[in-house]
Amino acid sequence: MNTLGHFAAAPNGDSVKRFVNNRPDAGALAKAYTRGFGSTHTVVEGRAPASLVKSAERTEFNDTGKAMESIAIPSSQVSKVICTGSHIKQTSC
Repeated sequence: MNTLGHFAAAPNGDSVKRFVNNRPDAGALAKAYTRGFGSTHTVVEGRAPASLVKSAERTEFNDTGKAMESIAIPSSQVSKVICTGSHIKQTSC
């Protein structure tokens, strides 16, 4: 992301990359992933064209123990989501 300046498709070949649309959910997700996977996870803020966000599928995401909405951006369109440089880093729980 630092080199490209935008997000890239998921390395596992998923057809979508999921995003949350608010900072509290993003922070909760970083904390849950740090706790669950045992390594530091960083959440990076991004911005995307309104038309891309509006047309994206919305799904429920429950990786934190609390349901939250995720925005599923097709992998072929993920490069349109630009990193803004604001980070939430969780190093401990």
